[in-house]
Amino acid sequence: MSEKSVKHLLGYSLVSVCRAHNAQVRALLSDLGLHPGQEMFLLSVWEEEGLTQTELADRLQVQRATVTNSVTRLEKVGLIQRRPDAEDGRIYRIYLTEKGQQIRAATRSVWDEMEAKITRGLTEAESTTLRDLLSRVADNLNACE
Repeated sequence: MSEKSVKHLLGYSLVSVCRAHNAQVRALLSDLGLHPGQEMFLLSVWEEEGLTQTELADRLQVQRATVTNSVTRLEKVGLIQRRPDAEDGRIYRIYLTEKGQQIRAATRSVWDEMEAKITRGLTEAESTTLRDLLSRVADNLNACE
């Protein structure tokens, strides 16, 4: 079997896509005072307020320490707040502040703009196929852990 150039490997393509995506997202989010990744935490809390940090880590598939650091930063800038659970004071649940609610539409616009950039020139069927294939790739990689 002949050896392929690194540029022909799927991993190389994925890294290139991630870098381009991150550069675009970084530029768009900086206008909102957010750093890449922070919007993912906000999007999760917008979908369901009152999550615990453990639940957030599971949903986002990140380390608990990552959640702790991000939540602390988002709390410091006034976008979210931690409140003790009504039944178990050892557990803290995460809620949006008014300021966090106010940037919801703008943050969603960033993701809508990115979706338009990503899918430009693709048919709806191609976009669906790409999403399905990327999901399978993610499943393959997650199964290796």
